[in-house]
This record gives sequence, structure tokens and C-alpha cells, in this order.
Amino acid sequence: MTSSHIDIFAGKLFIVDDEPINVKLLERTLAKAGYQDIESTMDPREVCDRFAEKDHDLILLDLNMPHMDGFAVLKALSERFDRLPPVLVLTAQSAQEYRTEALELGAQDYVTKPFERNELLHRVRNLLESRLYRRGLELLNESLEEKVEERTKQLQHTRLQVVRRLGRAAEYRDNETGLHIVRMSKISYLLGQAMGMDSYQCDLLLNASPMHDIGKIGIPDNILLKPGKFEPEEWEIMKQHAQMGADILEGEESDLLSMA
Repeated sequence: MTSSHIDIFAGKLFIVDDEPINVKLLERTLAKAGYQDIESTMDPREVCDRFAEKDHDLILLDLNMPHMDGFAVLKALSERFDRLPPVLVLTAQSAQEYRTEALELGAQDYVTKPFERNELLHRVRNLLESRLYRRGLELLNESLEEKVEERTKQLQHTRLQVVRRLGRAAEYRDNETGLHIVRMSKISYLLGQAMGMDSYQCDLLLNASPMHDIGKIGIPDNILLKPGKFEPEEWEIMKQHAQMGADILEGEESDLLSMA
């Protein structure tokens, strides 16, 4: 994203000054420069509520005002909001201590009256470009995070489907309905709850338990599907399916396969 892609004239400007003539002069100066969204108030007590409604991109703030001076406005804004737009202090106070205090309270720039028109417009432009560029990056990051989250959900869903189908593949070899795997996974979940596991661990148990007999894949059909009682040597081979399952699943660091 470059500054050429930022429409600074779409920025939302908010003028705070108790002198009508100063407000009119600023409105006319900014409008003539091309800014379209300009609001103003002559009552500093309105600033926080007006900002909450509009979320302005730049506040042009006077210091000497009745009821609340500009310093009090800066404090009120910082106390009420976590994230603020740039504030350009525009005042007749030229003393260094005023400038320092305003900047310490969060103002980004300081211009003394009477101001030079082009200098003011350059400062407004610079502050708006920074604000809108940062906001554009935030929106882009939010969009990317949403896409990553959605993709992660899709991958998680796909992984669970693979796990369940692997479990069913092993189960179908000696259980045609495959309903056993559904019942035992739900029962495992309930047992986990009864043992005091948290919801994350219980969900892992629910989704990992279908793989409990995955080692049956390695048992020969003539033993696994034998209708009668196992001979002692057959039973020894049959018992190996637990170790086979462990061998298939070992070596993975994922919580799901570790639980399995």
C-alpha cells in the first residue's frame, strides 16, 4: 500500500474551537483544499461523545476554551478510548511549556495561530496519510486473520474427517455397521468430563478415540474375522493390534494424535 492509494480527502476531520470565526476559517480552508467530511463543535464537552459516534481521522484542537481546555480534552480522550486519531493542536499559545504538555498528553502536532495556510494543510495531510495508511493496514490484517482462521477451521475439519474415516476403516473390518466407533467416542467424551477434563481435552478425546483400534489394519483377516474362539497363538497375534496402533500414531506432536 502506498500513499498514492490513500484518499486523504475522504478523511473525517473534527474541529474543536470555541471561537466561531476560527471554526469558519478552518472549515473554509479545509473545504477549499478538497476535504469533504468536516465536522466542528464549539463545546469541548461534546468531543468524547462525538468521537465515539464518528471515529474521526483527525482532531484539530484549540487549547484555551471554557468548561474544558484542550489539555483536559486530551486527557478525557485518552482515558475513555484505547485508540485515538492524531490530534493537531491549533492555538495562539506559543510558549514551549504549552507545546510540551500537549505533546506529552498525546497530541501529534502543534501549530500556533495565526497559522500559515499551506503549512497547516501540509501538516493535516501528513497526519491523515499516516492515520489512513495505518488503518488500511489494520483492515488488511483483519481480513488476512479472518482468512487464516477460516482456512484453519477447514483444515481442522478435514483432519477430523480423515481421522474418523481411518478409525472407521479399521472398525469396518470386523464391525459392518461402524456404530461402535460412534458410541465409544461419545462415551469417551462423557468419561473425560466425569474425570474433570476441560472442554479442550474432552474434545480431543472425542475426536481421537475413533483411532483406538487403528492397529487392526495390521491383523490378518483369517484371525481378525475368525468366527470362533482364538487359538492361543492367534490370540497373541490379535493382541498385537494395540502396539501396531501405537506404532502407526507415534512420532507426531499434534495434540490430537498424541491423545490417540
